[in-house]
Amino acid sequence: MIFGSNIPNLKQFKRIIIDGLSHGFVIINYGRKDVKQVGSGHFLPIAAYNPKSDRFLI
Repeated sequence: MIFGSNIPNLKQFKRIIIDGLSHGFVIINYGRKDVKQVGSGHFLPIAAYNPKSDRFLI
């Protein structure tokens, strides 16, 4: 388990997610207010990463 407050930057965050995907899938829990959405916490499953487009499948 990794906590976002321990991740120094976006590049490291992406590396952690990509590494996690090598074991199956990754689940992210984030605060919606932090991304200007209505509500509180939200779980987001990430199923795959496409390096060519640099996008994640959620």
